[in-house]
Amino acid sequence: MLLEMSVALQIILPVVLLTALAAVFAVLIAVCSEKFAVKRDERVEEITSLLAGANCGGCGYPGCDGFAEALVKGEAEVGNCGPTSKENKAKIAGILGVTPEEIVIVSDLLHLFNITDPVYIKMIEGQPALLVNLYNSEGR
Repeated sequence: MLLEMSVALQIILPVVLLTALAAVFAVLIAVCSEKFAVKRDERVEEITSLLAGANCGGCGYPGCDGFAEALVKGEAEVGNCGPTSKENKAKIAGILGVTPEEIVIVSDLLHLFNITDPVYIKMIEGQPALLVNLYNSEGR
């Protein structure tokens, strides 16, 4: 009987100790994850959802997430993303509390050059610098 009890203790005692140790580590991990959590601005996710999602890097940032973070930090301008629609750029500008001046410039210059073809409009909308350069080279 003594031998049976020691075998039972040899199995049960390690299981109980390891379970208690696992519970302690689980609580420790939960506390540390709350204490050392990286806070992220909610506007980044909202802006990312409004971007085209092409992850093309045409804006100069690594993907749409990087561009959204740069927008929130004030390091980029709304008009730098070519594939994003004009309506979504206006919504992003509203989230950031800025006026989408680049969108106004593009609309004015498209009208000035009498560009009405939707293919050209879509191609040019995200590139205000192209129209500004074209405007300056025409000497107007």
